[in-house]
Amino acid sequence: MHLGQQMNTLKFSVAMATVGAALCANATTRSSFIDVDSFSGITFNASNGGLTVDVVEGANPTFTIGADTYHITSIIGFYALSDSDLTVTNSNFGVWSTDNSNAGPGGIAGWKSNPNNGFGPNSHQVFTYTALTTNLVNMLGLHVVTQELFPGTTGNTGNIAVVPEPASLAVLGLGAVGLIRRRRKASN
Repeated sequence: MHLGQQMNTLKFSVAMATVGAALCANATTRSSFIDVDSFSGITFNASNGGLTVDVVEGANPTFTIGADTYHITSIIGFYALSDSDLTVTNSNFGVWSTDNSNAGPGGIAGWKSNPNNGFGPNSHQVFTYTALTTNLVNMLGLHVVTQELFPGTTGNTGNIAVVPEPASLAVLGLGAVGLIRRRRKASN
């Protein structure tokens, strides 16, 4: 191989490494979600054994971390979260693309909107899994757009992990064991 071919090979390798790094940086994983202390103005109405979830965004949804409250302007992703790997079957629909991963500790199963327009206050979106290991799901996740800078970023989007109220947990099939474990972790 002559020098010109070696240089082209090197350029191609650097370009592929750059693309790979960019893809990894944008990948959604369980560690992409931050646990919130509380949230309001969002409800999860589940049916079909927890496989169908109607996510409703009220007039003024917020979440709180520490002493800071963040105002949600739109939801651009919805996820089932687990500390274990998840088995999932779901499909793209409308502007929603599947976004599932068991990379790293834990798993996610859900959708993200493309482009990032999702849905806003006083609206809702229904998400239906064909199959999901619901017994392993212990939290729900949302990719949100906020009025303020999202915690730890220089932008206004990020992923939050939420524990719905007990009635939704039961309908979703989320186990009390997962909830108890999460609450114990938070209090330590």
